[in-house]
Amino acid sequence: MANDENKKLVAIQASAKDPTQTGKEGKEKNGDKKKKVEDELTEEDKKIKEDMELLVERLQDPEPGVVALALQTLSVQLKAATSSMTSVPKPLKFLRPHIPVLIAHYHRLAPDDKIKPDFAMVLAVLCTTCGDGQRRSLHFCLEGGCRDIASWGFEFLRNLAGEVAAAFADIHGEEKKAGAVEEDLLASSDAAAGSPESPAPGETKAGEAKKPAEEEAKTKKPSLALQISMVVPLPTLAQLNAVVDLIVPYYMTHNAECDAIDLLSEVERVESVAAHVDSNNFQRVTLYLLAMANYAASLEEYTRVLGVAYTILLDQKQWFDAMRVALKMPNSDAEKTEKIQAVVEQCRAAGDPLMVKQLALLLGRQGVDFDFEDEQTQRLNSGEELSNFFLLLAKEMDVLEPKTPEDVYKTHLEDGASRRGAAAALDSAKQNLASTFVNALVNAGACKDKLMLADGGSWLYKNKEHGMMSAAASLGAILLWNVDEGLSHLDKYQYSSDANIKAGALL
Repeated sequence: MANDENKKLVAIQASAKDPTQTGKEGKEKNGDKKKKVEDELTEEDKKIKEDMELLVERLQDPEPGVVALALQTLSVQLKAATSSMTSVPKPLKFLRPHIPVLIAHYHRLAPDDKIKPDFAMVLAVLCTTCGDGQRRSLHFCLEGGCRDIASWGFEFLRNLAGEVAAAFADIHGEEKKAGAVEEDLLASSDAAAGSPESPAPGETKAGEAKKPAEEEAKTKKPSLALQISMVVPLPTLAQLNAVVDLIVPYYMTHNAECDAIDLLSEVERVESVAAHVDSNNFQRVTLYLLAMANYAASLEEYTRVLGVAYTILLDQKQWFDAMRVALKMPNSDAEKTEKIQAVVEQCRAAGDPLMVKQLALLLGRQGVDFDFEDEQTQRLNSGEELSNFFLLLAKEMDVLEPKTPEDVYKTHLEDGASRRGAAAALDSAKQNLASTFVNALVNAGACKDKLMLADGGSWLYKNKEHGMMSAAASLGAILLWNVDEGLSHLDKYQYSSDANIKAGALL
């Protein structure tokens, strides 16, 4: 009894169904799923599916006339379906399972068959649905001579551009790999004498077991890609450039300038975009180039992208923006001066004296000295007229009247008792120093105020020691840019016996 009590009851669930029936049930379920999918198709979808299957059969017909007619019909339907792709077109969806059959039939055609180029272009469109990264769409497009690729729609060209970029990267990857292999061979030949024997490729060291093939097969996930038995060769750079020359004009004329620039940058031909720019799209192109330059991988690429933007702006007679880009480029002083000279000369040759003055102001603001022929323009570049322009702007905005620190403090909003207490209080050095800074900042560039330039400069002596130096230096902010009158106001303080006042004047 004790042994019975120590025993634990274990509940084992057993299936009531016969295991031999599971395989049959699985097949029946798969069949039911297919029937269910077919039942879910609308009458219109069923008609499209039947038409596509009929065209596939006629494409494999031995009669050339039947094949040509089926190919023409299929091309028309695919072009109509891919003109606006908000979703996967029904013809492409129903033709996807037949792609391996069509590719096999294409390879059986004679090399000089007249329908082979058109057949290749149809396969190029169909292979956009493969999604296995094998560049079949690009391969068949090259096989078909890239005939009228713009008629197949924007999404086809976008897929083709992606495959072109991938092929270009693979070509450069092969070149780098070949160089690395040569370096490894040289290094291994030098170290072969003293190094221990290493296992050959495919062999394992002692004590290591190979991973069973069955386990590798189990770990692999099932792929949804089509099983197409063909080797896609790597295209040449000349072939890729030919495809790029067909895609970029379409992009530039269909408001896809960003896609065109991305494609050209992928194949390292961003300079080619300048040939496709006109007065309608140059703004979008240059804005994208300037934004893209901030993410350049190297200084050389950064300079090249800015150079393209500079060339486009110069061709479109956008002198001011071209000058901005020229100042931004990290060139040497001689190269930068050459670009600035080109902008100024072309602007002057175009007969736009006001824009020349704007360029002079821009260069002066950036601290770039340039030799202009006109004396007035030279004064703009040197900053001599900056004070007059600032005062003219202040007059237009009706802010020419100087302000006091009390206007900033808003003391008039305080109650009467506070104002009387503040008036009765003695001036403190810290309070006067604060008022000095506020007065200098609020009247900067105005060339007049109510503290330092009024009452013979008596406010200066209401400060002490370093406060006097700050007060004298504040005249520089008030008389900012006024070279003609500013120096005369500061000159008298340079001969003061007080070292703090003299230091402030020199500041």
